[in-house]
Amino acid sequence: MRGLTILGVLVMAALAAADPRVVTLETADGSRIAGTIDLAEFRLETSLGEISFPAGDVDSIEFSGGRATVRTRDGASASGTLQLELWKVRTERLGALEVRTSNLVRAQFRVLAAAGPNAGDLPPVPGARAVWKLGGSLLGGLAAGTDPGSVWICDAAGSRAIRFSRDPLKETASVKLPQPPECWAVSPDGRRAVASHGRNIVVLDLELARVVEEATLKTAPGSLCLMDSDLLLATLTPSPMALVAFRLGPLEPLAMCGLSSDVITRVPGKPAVIAGIWTVEVLRSADGRGVEFLVHTREPREGTEPALWAPAEDVIVPRSGALVRIPRSHLARPTTVRPPVGQGATACAFLTGAREILVFHADAVVRRWDPETFRSLGESTVGVAVYGLVADEARGEMMVFGTAPGAMRAPGFGTRNSSPPGDILILPLPR
Repeated sequence: MRGLTILGVLVMAALAAADPRVVTLETADGSRIAGTIDLAEFRLETSLGEISFPAGDVDSIEFSGGRATVRTRDGASASGTLQLELWKVRTERLGALEVRTSNLVRAQFRVLAAAGPNAGDLPPVPGARAVWKLGGSLLGGLAAGTDPGSVWICDAAGSRAIRFSRDPLKETASVKLPQPPECWAVSPDGRRAVASHGRNIVVLDLELARVVEEATLKTAPGSLCLMDSDLLLATLTPSPMALVAFRLGPLEPLAMCGLSSDVITRVPGKPAVIAGIWTVEVLRSADGRGVEFLVHTREPREGTEPALWAPAEDVIVPRSGALVRIPRSHLARPTTVRPPVGQGATACAFLTGAREILVFHADAVVRRWDPETFRSLGESTVGVAVYGLVADEARGEMMVFGTAPGAMRAPGFGTRNSSPPGDILILPLPR
């Protein structure tokens, strides 16, 4: 019996060791090394004794003063001396490398998904057709690409933008970024994206999957917003704060106005952004080369949450659990406030065929709503807090980017320091 137990342990260890993890190593001299490692566990010597962490449970390890802090995917952490002197990493371009632990400042992990519909792990919620484990290094939510079957997401720790296909759920392309991004935004047509680190801006062509422009701003942006594939809005934070419009290719400033908030959110389907208590319309000249800002002020009591969805003539804004309708011709004030429809909303999608909206609420439920009457048309519990949601009506599915409800926080799409952990899941549409 003892022999069988030992054999079982050895088999499990061998299987665990054979499951590669993607790791990005950051060294003391500023270098970054991305590759895969084959480790079953990490052992940490602490004041309470030795602690073993299964490699698949580790999200990151930070090093300082000869000590290591291990953080797991469920939020736990411990500090001590890591019982590992040499990291053997397989890289795509440089082959096998060896890096000493004494030279590291951080290691960031994610699971390298195996083939099959449940890539990366078993589905974390009932009914999930597929899931990809992403870890905790992401900016914002999902952004649809030009291909209706794909989405883009920004991996901050890995310094890259990643494209995923829906069927099968897998990584299909990535764009390496020169520095870890702090802000990220995608154009409505899915053709362009921008990322920033400090004052540095890079522009990505998502169809070609490559960086096409790099520039430097006078100050670091607080948030970014692409109005279309060639018009960028950025909040710059000297005193006073300002909203600046830039033309891309090459980067050229077009217009500027003062602001009361450094966080801007594009109003879906409208040439406008919401910034704090202001709604700013972005008016382009007939030749498309000039820009003018038209600013409307909303009363503070009317909320500052970002708009989620805009039908033909209206803007829908969540406010204290209710959805507020703001007609296009009266952006300055809401005219219709519906009763509360559940807890606060953080993600939304529009079903064009059925003319319905999907709204994620903080009680981990996605609900279908009639946007005219706000009558509930169905709901499903997803078990995760959703930050990005893309509907696929043809397949009757939705693709979501989410994280455990206990770790949920208000999203900051396009803003700095917005990096919730999470997974990409494919779930059936609520009925």
